[in-house]
Amino acid sequence: MLLLKGVTGITEDNMHDQQDRKQFKKHCYTFITQYGGKVICFTNPKLATNYFLTEVKIFGRLRFILLNEMYPFVAFASNVCYSAIDFVDESELSGLFRPYYRVLQARELNEDLHLNLGSRKGMLLNVNGLSRLEMEKIAYWQPKTVGEVIFNHWD
Repeated sequence: MLLLKGVTGITEDNMHDQQDRKQFKKHCYTFITQYGGKVICFTNPKLATNYFLTEVKIFGRLRFILLNEMYPFVAFASNVCYSAIDFVDESELSGLFRPYYRVLQARELNEDLHLNLGSRKGMLLNVNGLSRLEMEKIAYWQPKTVGEVIFNHWD
C-alpha cells in the first residue's frame, strides 16, 4: 500500500518522520556523477509541495528525482510542473536508489485514483491508510492518480 497516513505531507498529529535531506542530496550527487551525469539543482519541499526534487542531466537527457518528504518513496520523472508530473522508469538509477528507498514505478504512480465524492465515508476506493484531513484535501483537489497524492502541490 502506497497511500499511507501522512504521505500527502498533511498531518493532524504533527507527524515528523521527514526524510533526511542531506542523505538524499548525497545519494543524488554520488549516483548521478557515478554515471557521468550532472546535478543541476536540488530543491527542498516548499509550502505547497510535499517532496524533495533533484533536477539532473543523465544519459544525455534531463530527469527529475523526487523523494516524498514523509516516506522513503523515490520516483523519476521526465517533466515536473505544477499541473503535472510525467513519471518514468529509470532501471539503471533505480538499482542505485533501491537499497535506500522504495523506488516507485511509473505504473504504480499512474494508477487511477477512484473517488466516490458523494460519500465522506469511503470516499477513496483505493486501498489506503490516509487520515480524515488528507481525505478532505483529496476531495478538494480531486487528484486523478496515486502519484498526484504522493507527490503533490497542495497548500
